[in-house]
Amino acid sequence: MARRPNDPQRRERILQATLDTIAAHGVQAVTHRKIALCANVPLGSLTYYFSGIEALVEEAFSLFTAEMSAQYQQCFAG
Repeated sequence: MARRPNDPQRRERILQATLDTIAAHGVQAVTHRKIALCANVPLGSLTYYFSGIEALVEEAFSLFTAEMSAQYQQCFAG
């Protein structure tokens, strides 16, 4: 897979791909390879940005809960 020059959204794409992979396969079936394929990034990018699969899943869930919390707050504030 060719390296994309200056790809500032790569980390965010990996996090979103993690959530998409969990939704499609379940958290028990998540692997680095599935996430890299979903995010369309080299496999090494996952270990560049995250110390391991646990850290990646944890940060993806944190991102998800923060986004959902903001949506709920906006919904109930109006």
